[in-house]
Amino acid sequence: EALRDGCIDIAERLSCPLDYVAIPAIVGAGTALGNTVGILPKEFDDSWVVHAGFWGGIVGSPGSMKTPALIASLKPLHYLEEMATNQYKLDYVQYKSDKATFDKAMADLKSGKATVFPIEPTKPVKTRYIVNDVTYQALGEILAENPRGILALADELSGLLQSLDTPGQEAARGFYLSGWGGQGT
Repeated sequence: EALRDGCIDIAERLSCPLDYVAIPAIVGAGTALGNTVGILPKEFDDSWVVHAGFWGGIVGSPGSMKTPALIASLKPLHYLEEMATNQYKLDYVQYKSDKATFDKAMADLKSGKATVFPIEPTKPVKTRYIVNDVTYQALGEILAENPRGILALADELSGLLQSLDTPGQEAARGFYLSGWGGQGT
């Protein structure tokens, strides 16, 4: 309901089926929520939580506006990614300054010029929302820093499925299947 008007507007402007817009919009909304919101499917059992993690795929002929619809639908998620990147840059500048102060304070402590033990600053982590064309190993590292979850975007679904079906990709298939629910480690 909340996404309907925007999806209809985009579909009309691109002259494409509403499905092409709605599917990535719903997946993008689930990505923005991440695993911060969940539901308990069983009324009297809180041991099973389901998060808003979605798989989505658009199937259509070449030139049927799948990619433009995908790009337009995921604009809000790209905006969040851009804002997170800008915040990370600011945080990193502050971290470098704090780290220099810490290093000087440690040198002073070692030389006996100071008696107070300084607190080392924490290196900032870049919040991510979307990754493209990533190995499952690299995706695991990104997820370790982004425990809310992330959208692994593949513009060509057939290419992703073929790559997961090649010999030696058994671990990648297992990784994607076990990670989709937002509860794995």
